[in-house]
Amino acid sequence: MSNLNNTYFIVVKRVYKYLKGIKDYGITYYKNKNHFINRYYNVDYISNIKTIKSINNYLILYARDIIN
Repeated sequence: MSNLNNTYFIVVKRVYKYLKGIKDYGITYYKNKNHFINRYYNVDYISNIKTIKSINNYLILYARDIIN
């Protein structure tokens, strides 16, 4: 169990380091009448017949930029 806690700690440190490195990144949108929202879905209801689990993926675009 201790090894599992150590693994989680390492993962959390990596995520924190990544977030710290991108804190100044952002998306800037300019006023434009051509802004639109597109949604794309990929659904597989039975991807594995043994586990019978479904997979749902989606992507949301705003003015050709990914917002999700």
